Amino acid sequence: MQQVLSSWRGYLELTKPGVQALLFVSCISGMLIGSEFKPPLSTFFFGLLGISFLAASSAVINHIFDKQIDAKMERTSSRPLVVGDITNNQAIVFSVFLYLSGSWMLLTFANALTWVLTTLTFLFYGFIYTRYLKFMTSQNIVIGPLAAAMPTLLGCNAIT
Repeated sequence: MQQVLSSWRGYLELTKPGVQALLFVSCISGMLIGSEFKPPLSTFFFGLLGISFLAASSAVINHIFDKQIDAKMERTSSRPLVVGDITNNQAIVFSVFLYLSGSWMLLTFANALTWVLTTLTFLFYGFIYTRYLKFMTSQNIVIGPLAAAMPTLLGCNAIT
């Protein structure tokens, strides 16, 4: 039982729950404003969950790419991939599951434009920013937040 609980917590940590909480607040704000505070419940729920799943998928990718760097820093040295609680392959499967599930929710309950914009945000943070931009320039702290600014727009777009 302890192994299952530890594994569950590891997968949750890969999704960066603190960032997810901020995403929820921003996304809900966009949804409420975009719907004049009367969002359709299924679009509200599944749109929020779909956007969150794609963001979580890119967070998992961030963990995969940053595994060696995380091992060297005290603050991140106990992350699940670093200590071996979760393997790279398990993390990849988890990321793909989150991406596909979230994509289905957005395409089924929101709209294609929200999915496209969320996918572009996923690609930007998960691959472009994580893999290249943050190592290329000290302006990464200016460029990186672009992905964090998207949830309000995505929420508003999902609901309209």
